[in-house]
Amino acid sequence: MSLRDETLRYLGYRGQELGPAEEDALVRAISECGKISKPARVWREFELYNAPGGLGVGGTVLTLPGKDVSRLLCGCQRVILSAVTLGLGLDREISLQFRRDASFGLFLDAAASAFIEEACDRLEAELRDDAQSRGFFLSRRYSPGYGDLPLSVQPLILEILDTGRRIGVTCSPSFIMTPRKSVTAITGLNKDKPPDAANSCKGCDKQYSCPYRRP
Repeated sequence: MSLRDETLRYLGYRGQELGPAEEDALVRAISECGKISKPARVWREFELYNAPGGLGVGGTVLTLPGKDVSRLLCGCQRVILSAVTLGLGLDREISLQFRRDASFGLFLDAAASAFIEEACDRLEAELRDDAQSRGFFLSRRYSPGYGDLPLSVQPLILEILDTGRRIGVTCSPSFIMTPRKSVTAITGLNKDKPPDAANSCKGCDKQYSCPYRRP
């Protein structure tokens, strides 16, 4: 899906025709995101094992609880933890635009969501190529807050990846990341067979209720 289509999806458009002012705001928002965003990412690979209360990540104290992530990683021997961000500059610009022109701020925020999704897709494609070169299948990515995987695992993932030092991503006591346009993800590696669910909304328990679902 193109950045334009993704931005419109985050804005809640479903095939409606854009007026001249909306078209201009869309083009400007995508252009501004391209100029201001500073994509950065970090990832690490670990052994995966069954542990009390969930799946254990080797060499760490992190346990991934919940049925959804267990189903996603079923049969996987290894797991990749990753984090991607667009940087603080874009956060500041979005906040500024919301104060100046709330309508354009909405377009810029939606475009930034499309940009972070694209950055995650690029990293996932690279990880998939590397996995295939080593004889692994890669699962779709899954993030804290999806399904029954709680946001409370977020700070430990960031600590394990040392994101504060390496890419400037931190987490508040309420588990909100800064910069805001940042994503952490969990991806499984399976040597035996491809995972059941592709990287799509079909694997999410909110696929029918989410306003941002992909077609």
